[in-house]
Amino acid sequence: MDIQPVEYQKILRSLPGTCIIVFDEKLNVLQQFDQDRILEKLFPESSQIHNLTFIPDTDLKSTIVQACEEAFNGVSGITNMDLSGGNISIQAVKLKHSTGRKNGSLVLHFSEVPREGYGKELIRGKEEAEETSLIKSRFMARISHEIRTPLNAIIGFIEQLQKTKLDSRQKNFTDIIDKSSAYLLDLVNEILSFSRLESGAIKLDEVDFNLESLFDEIYDTVKVRAEDKGINLRYVFDESLKIVCHGDAFRLKQVVMNLMSNGIKFTEFGYVEMNVSLIQQKDELLWIRIKVSDTGMGIEKHKLKEIFEEYKQASSGIARKHGGTGLGLTISKRLTGVMNGKIWVESKAGEGSSFFVEVPLKKSEKEFLIKDILQINSEELAGIPVLLVDDDAMNRALGQIILESFNMEVTIAGDGHEAMEVYGKAQYDVVLLDIHMPEVSGLDVADFIRNKENDTKVKIIAVTADMIQEDINLYAGSHIDDVLIKPFKEINLYNKICKALDLDSKLILKESIILTDSKDPELLLYDLSELKSVTRGNQGFFNEMIDTFISNSKEGVRQIRDYFEEENWTEMQETAHRLIPSFKHLGIKMVVSDLIEIKGGPSVQLDRDRLETLVSNIEEITNLVISNLEGDREPDITSSPG
Repeated sequence: MDIQPVEYQKILRSLPGTCIIVFDEKLNVLQQFDQDRILEKLFPESSQIHNLTFIPDTDLKSTIVQACEEAFNGVSGITNMDLSGGNISIQAVKLKHSTGRKNGSLVLHFSEVPREGYGKELIRGKEEAEETSLIKSRFMARISHEIRTPLNAIIGFIEQLQKTKLDSRQKNFTDIIDKSSAYLLDLVNEILSFSRLESGAIKLDEVDFNLESLFDEIYDTVKVRAEDKGINLRYVFDESLKIVCHGDAFRLKQVVMNLMSNGIKFTEFGYVEMNVSLIQQKDELLWIRIKVSDTGMGIEKHKLKEIFEEYKQASSGIARKHGGTGLGLTISKRLTGVMNGKIWVESKAGEGSSFFVEVPLKKSEKEFLIKDILQINSEELAGIPVLLVDDDAMNRALGQIILESFNMEVTIAGDGHEAMEVYGKAQYDVVLLDIHMPEVSGLDVADFIRNKENDTKVKIIAVTADMIQEDINLYAGSHIDDVLIKPFKEINLYNKICKALDLDSKLILKESIILTDSKDPELLLYDLSELKSVTRGNQGFFNEMIDTFISNSKEGVRQIRDYFEEENWTEMQETAHRLIPSFKHLGIKMVVSDLIEIKGGPSVQLDRDRLETLVSNIEEITNLVISNLEGDREPDITSSPG
């Protein structure tokens, strides 16, 4: 039955120090009854809570959200927590609504503790813990800086070496170094992220970003790893989410990348799928759900409760076989909490896992964003004078090689003193400035340029291995135009310089992401840009390639169906393997994924129902592609009218 407001007021009069919050299944706050102003004591900065996932205290929010979710599952108990100002009792119960809606009632009872005795000890202990945590975070940040600086040189020089002529043995060596350094960088970032989350130093950096582009980048980043393992990578994106959003794109990407990397790591055959959907929208606020599913080893039921705990993995053998710190899921859970979202897992041992993330985002007022430049045009920066300031010899050498490959006029300074000496002798359009240098820091050099030299036109880009947002914000307010984080790729440096000099917009305006409601099914089926590039405008050759693909794909797909009916799995796998390159060249991703899953390997065993689904999908999509391709054949101007 429904409980009326007057009944809540009666309850509160008999229970001083208590407030009651009525919420719905999305944890939106429907009503608040708080005559003793308990919420003001708990949340002095924000006593009006519109959604329980927006509670500012992370630990308290986690406890309250868990209690509310358990209430909807029929579990109701009392949880006590010690806070700096007292003790709070938390209880949530499910309400029966006359309309059938799922609502709940949250009861918070707060008992204040005098600031003498126990209260003082509690406050002092809390302050000491916070100070210790901050010191640890700063120490980890410093260690990260010391590792990332030489790592920048390793990654950078390997990138330059891979551009030279190498034999197969040398290429194998450089690939190993490249992958190993990328793995080391991931470990450093993971440990630093965990340290900062523990200390509470993580703050959201909200920006405008294209939601589809963000998930496209995640897909493109992990697909090579998936293909290397011979597993199927699937990607489903809600058409209604092709918008510009406002939120912390970096943290969201970090969470999903962790889940996708885990899925690929623990899946030996089958597929990993990323599904992005809209679950709720109210005005400019929208909630999205990301579901990452795999057909991997799965998780035993008794391990599910601790899977998000630090250093925990599903079994002791996993760390030996797959490596890792055991922090990835912990970081994902805590980052999701910081973003006022939630994360959970559904899994059965031997049947795979599905991880779910739900986060709120704001819809941006912008209709489109400009992409970063994806290919370097060295002529664009030719002749532009740049001053490179870095006290590390390896990074100076690397920077000089990259900048000279852009055809820029490069001047080198080995420390802050030398930078000040050479600056007045020439004019520069760009200064690349290492921040952490002995005696005269990068910030000192920036101050010298702006105030002593009175140069407000030169673009100063700070190059640093710092990952702490407070430090990056400090640079932004200290005569710095932009920040580039080490280690970086050549394209990252190029984009930063072009952005600082306002060169990117005219180069890539034609590649702007224009957001419209039109849905062209051809764009989802295939991409002819690679074929057009290869044929170089030769219409006859282009049409010949289209005809060849149509003929070969018809025959190949027919053979796959025949081998399936004959249960000739070996020939079926070999045919799938043979068809993959041609479908890849035309960008037919949906078919490629299914062909990869069929191809599998000698140890891969797929049941007949699954194979039937894959074969049917391939037939259906291929027929649709062929039907559309018939209309894409270009008119041959050399042919005579009939």
